[in-house]
Amino acid sequence: MRPWTHQTNARRRRVSAASSGDPARWASRMESRRCRAATCRSVVWKDAMPRARAATEASRRSPPSRACRSTPAATPIRRAGSDSASRSSSAPGSEGLRLTHGSVPRNRPRVMYQSGDCPLCFSARATREPKEAAMADDKVVRRRIEAFFSDQIVIDPKDVRQVGQELDALKIKMVPLQSSLRLGLHLYQLGDLADGVRLLDHGLVERVKRAAVGTYMEGEEPSALDLALFHLREKSAAEHAGYRPVVAKNRVYENIEGSPYSGGSVGDPRPAPAFALPARSHSTRRRPRIGILDTPMHAHPRFAGRYVTDSDDALLEERQDRVSFSGHAIFVASVAAQQAPDAEFVIYPVLNPDRLTTSSWRLATTMAGAMDDDLDMMIMALGGATADGREPLALARACERTSGVVKVAALGNNGRNEAGAPPDVQVSELPPNIPMWPAASSTVIAVGARNAHDVFPAYFSPTQAQAPWVDCTAPGQNLRGLFLSGHVWMAELNVLEGVVERTDRSDYFPSPGYATWSGSSFSAAYAGGAMAQRAYTQGISVQEVADRLFREEPGSTPTTYDHAPSAGIDGIDVIRFQ
Repeated sequence: MRPWTHQTNARRRRVSAASSGDPARWASRMESRRCRAATCRSVVWKDAMPRARAATEASRRSPPSRACRSTPAATPIRRAGSDSASRSSSAPGSEGLRLTHGSVPRNRPRVMYQSGDCPLCFSARATREPKEAAMADDKVVRRRIEAFFSDQIVIDPKDVRQVGQELDALKIKMVPLQSSLRLGLHLYQLGDLADGVRLLDHGLVERVKRAAVGTYMEGEEPSALDLALFHLREKSAAEHAGYRPVVAKNRVYENIEGSPYSGGSVGDPRPAPAFALPARSHSTRRRPRIGILDTPMHAHPRFAGRYVTDSDDALLEERQDRVSFSGHAIFVASVAAQQAPDAEFVIYPVLNPDRLTTSSWRLATTMAGAMDDDLDMMIMALGGATADGREPLALARACERTSGVVKVAALGNNGRNEAGAPPDVQVSELPPNIPMWPAASSTVIAVGARNAHDVFPAYFSPTQAQAPWVDCTAPGQNLRGLFLSGHVWMAELNVLEGVVERTDRSDYFPSPGYATWSGSSFSAAYAGGAMAQRAYTQGISVQEVADRLFREEPGSTPTTYDHAPSAGIDGIDVIRFQ
């Protein structure tokens, strides 16, 4: 159960179209819609009405801006019925603005507000965070195992002074970029870093290499940031009885399918026959809300009315020269929707559509900010490795502070099961025993992929012996889903260069677009959807379903799935504790 909290932040929502003929759009006739009143539990009503009145008065007193118009009232609407706010708002011509005020315990009705555009819509929470600097090649260090910004650090506020003093002594400038109160972290850019580390003793490089045996591959050398961070921790530990400041790199993550783990045409999506998503039920239960942290969303007409976004940036731009990974988010969401037809989806475009990458800072702040959206689950079909095998600071903090949301992530496509691989496939160069974050986090459900026979791990999925942090497996080969339409070029992500490369392979997908695809991303979507639907049909929380599936009893021994998978539910094979 989540704590009863009150948050005054507002979030603007763009809603998916309700029919194939009506595109998703912003509301333009807010005051013309008549507010509907609904009964709520008395304790919620008493808590909600003062905020509703305050929002109304603020809209009346404040001058219009950004084409905003005030309305005479803001009425709380109970979200306990089958028609969720996102669905009722996605009808043609209806408004797409919703002001959400905090999350509530699972056994209490959600209260949301609908009003006209007003300055509240453009509060600090509603305004999108400034985009980070482009991942230019000269700003990102790329190695065989990890990638990170060469001049950025993430730091805990209590250590800013200590770190600042040490870096100032080296004439390294600290420039603040962003801060996150939710994470309790700051993002800084470092200036004159290379010149500063030259002031350190010449034995530092050798000490770094000795302390990080196995971290650097042949030909790889510690970067200036590696040296600076090692110096900070070493000096602090010597002077303060082992204390090390909480400071780390801003790491780069990538789309799991984007990496050339499976290689060749085997990993390409293929055209598939048309199919219909399962219809939604008419139950009065609250629908589970699933966040999809992925690429921008393709506005597929068959997925209309099932999702919401927070900005135009969350939707894929319409153009002809599409590459295969542009359809990743819609495929992931549709796989989850096939298992959870009664869920509503919230789209978070954390992956850059051109590079299929994001940073640990952007991912973490998006996760923390999503707590305003009353999510039950997050599905993260992305990941990244660290050379030292440790969980990145920003991501660890985000997982810690989103404990009320079930998090599901792809285990990775870095398996080397050559026995089950097609003859022309190229297995991953990334070792299968390398933890992929966030899947390897103790607070995240790591999902591996089963093969086409639905028995053993897929050839691209690490085994339990290789990745003991795996929690379950789900179907991951030749799954069907919604996709782009028209002529689509197949693409691969060049990890070392950090760019999406269009291959000479292409295919035509008849409108409106259906495909089959393989990957652990889709296994994560399958498992997440199955858990969400189980929660909905049984009238319990998604967290409770996850607890029942993955609860470990003291002294228990896990069963393996490598050769004899345990019987799971809803297509999920859980590594059970008996």
